[in-house]
Amino acid sequence: MRRSERSRRVRRADQRAGRHQGPAVVPSCPQGTPGSTSGGFPHSPPLLSPIRSADRHRIEGEYMRTRSIFVAAALLLATATPVAAAPSGILIQRTEGGIPHITARGYRDLGIGIGHAYAEDELCTLANAVVTVRGDRSRYFGPDAESGASLGRPLTNRDSDAYQRWHGEEGHLRELLAKPAPLGPTDQVRDMVRGYAAGVNRYLAETGAANLSDPRCQGKPWVGPVTELDLWRITYDSAELEGTSAVQADLVTAAPPGQGTPVVTSTRSEERVGSNAYAFGAGSTQGGTGMLLANPHFPWHGINRFYQAQLTIPGELNVAGASIGGSPLIIIGHNQHVAWTHTVSTAQRATLYRLDLVPGDPTAYLVDGRTEKMTKNGAVWTTRYGPVLAGGWTADHAFAMRSANIDNLRQGNEWLGMAKARSLDDLRAAQDRYQAMPFINTIATDASGKAYLTDSGVVPHVTDEQLDRCAVPAPPYPYLVALNGAGRSCDWGTDRSALEPGLFGPERMPRITRDDFVHQANESLWLTNPAQPLHYPRIFGDADTPRSWRTKVGLDMVAGKKFTVDSLLATFDEDRNLTGELFRDTVVSVCRTMDGADVRPLCTALAGWDTRGGTDSRGAVAWRMFWGLLRPGQDAFRVPFDAAQPLTTPRELNPDYAGLRPALTKTAQLLAKPDMPLGQAQQRAGIPIHGCSGGEGCFNVINAAGQRPDGTYADIVHGSSFVMAVEFGPHGPHGKQILTYSQSDNPSSPRFADQTRLFSQNQWLTERYTPAEIISSPVLRTQVL
Repeated sequence: MRRSERSRRVRRADQRAGRHQGPAVVPSCPQGTPGSTSGGFPHSPPLLSPIRSADRHRIEGEYMRTRSIFVAAALLLATATPVAAAPSGILIQRTEGGIPHITARGYRDLGIGIGHAYAEDELCTLANAVVTVRGDRSRYFGPDAESGASLGRPLTNRDSDAYQRWHGEEGHLRELLAKPAPLGPTDQVRDMVRGYAAGVNRYLAETGAANLSDPRCQGKPWVGPVTELDLWRITYDSAELEGTSAVQADLVTAAPPGQGTPVVTSTRSEERVGSNAYAFGAGSTQGGTGMLLANPHFPWHGINRFYQAQLTIPGELNVAGASIGGSPLIIIGHNQHVAWTHTVSTAQRATLYRLDLVPGDPTAYLVDGRTEKMTKNGAVWTTRYGPVLAGGWTADHAFAMRSANIDNLRQGNEWLGMAKARSLDDLRAAQDRYQAMPFINTIATDASGKAYLTDSGVVPHVTDEQLDRCAVPAPPYPYLVALNGAGRSCDWGTDRSALEPGLFGPERMPRITRDDFVHQANESLWLTNPAQPLHYPRIFGDADTPRSWRTKVGLDMVAGKKFTVDSLLATFDEDRNLTGELFRDTVVSVCRTMDGADVRPLCTALAGWDTRGGTDSRGAVAWRMFWGLLRPGQDAFRVPFDAAQPLTTPRELNPDYAGLRPALTKTAQLLAKPDMPLGQAQQRAGIPIHGCSGGEGCFNVINAAGQRPDGTYADIVHGSSFVMAVEFGPHGPHGKQILTYSQSDNPSSPRFADQTRLFSQNQWLTERYTPAEIISSPVLRTQVL
């Protein structure tokens, strides 16, 4: 009776979740770990050498036979358990770092597999994001508390809820979902999202909210089943990173003059979320083939954390890399033929329109002399162009934002198209068909040995002529393009090849293909390869302007070299600090001329610094503080910027620059221990972290939430995250990777810091891509759902 009652309860839970009963966990111990089903990988050794060719076919044959045994075992368990439906045969194999390799018969099952795996590691992260996109944060966490948004400015739960209920309005989302591909999601992407929700809910039903190991959400009332619409809301929200999401508080607090208390996001953070990337062609690799380095600088917490996985449908799909929370798609990765990554683009993804208001009515505006009324949708005032912002709303003018991504729910189509591509031509065809990348460049290579970079995506059709004619100042938002909204002649144009009105078509997108390399570090594409400068409409970015120190160090790291995967990662691990290399000696010479004993320890620390961002680098903490206080302009250098020498100018820091001595004095006052090792100051979970800020000219970017009085850094908020180096060899792709913050943000998980320890020690996981490599993992754990 007890078993029967328990079976009925399990059956009811499964019926509510819409799935069959839980997984068969099959012991898998190919290298002497009998009966191991543990998920613990904190000390898992990397794969040290590739499988010998002579053993490959034998092992792959064993793998396929073993897989058949796994599925048969699951069937046997199912038939022995009367409450379980027939299993779907979804195979989840976890290797070092907790990376799930998922094999399934179809796209829905593939979604179930990655949803289930992700929930095991990050259910609380996803549940928190669902509360956010439903607009329910105030209900559970209080209206005045900070929302904890991992991207953008600090935001209260009240403002977050108001924004989400406007932006994620169900009717609009369902309209977008009703559109057929290419404007709407393809059937395969819909199946993956549907499966992902089912996989998450299945894990929750099996475990129960009260039994979750994660203290962040164990037994919390806000943890519950997710819906497909929740996941689409997360996708839709992420597309607006460079649009309305960047000014959420401005939208929901906007009010006519004299009404309310507006919040104005007038500046952008100088350390924005970004990325580095290289694609190498045959001319820049020792093997004469394609190679890629992915180095996104995304958040270390929240739904935008990367999650490593491999997704396989035999004979149709085999893609490995990383997704982000709430998505079943690999967004940075590779298959057998093509590898790709992304960086945040400089192209404007939204523009402002300055409204000429009707005298005496601040909620009415003129277009070609005719009056149009604003409308209020929830907390947001809207116009023909889009929502009204708080900044600059006076009796005469207001600013409205038009976002290029407001109807974009098709990103998954493009990422799945990339995952299936057999060449760069196929990848470009997927981009041209779906035109979906919301705010990112694409950097790619293939087995033929070509390097490719493009800013192909969703970009407002604003020509240079139109900018010259229509641009107006927008003092509250100097980082955004603002156009005159008083006449329709300043409306966005449209290319015939564009999927949506108002956008540039594929033929207008900046693109470059080379045999040596392309490079990207969140600046415009002007000098992606200095041998071939690019030019494009100004809405995509600037040209003939000073390059960042990070761009310069990235180009210098690869100049004139040919790489292997190991030598490329060794270059990454050097942790160079370009401003330190160029200007430290000048700064020390000035420091030693200053009176007062209080600066002497600082001078000594800087003089002894190795100009690196390694964990044992003494003086790195002092340099970061000093350089941040100095903020040198062009007048700080003896040789100013010259567009004809963009990588070597400006140069020669002027020792008489007025800001030098005050910055040194302030650094000495604030920093009691200027020779503190960087690894003592910069940590995650007590683990030393190497890397420094992009503003210093560091490639391996690490950004903290601030600095404490004792000189140590607060929590790391974003920076190097999923780092992947992959090369196409005679036997297919091979490479190494690391997830700097590890697979799980659950402090109770064995996957909370295992890869972080490796990253701290400049170690890498060798990728397991083939069946032979996967099954040979000494820590293999296998599940069949």
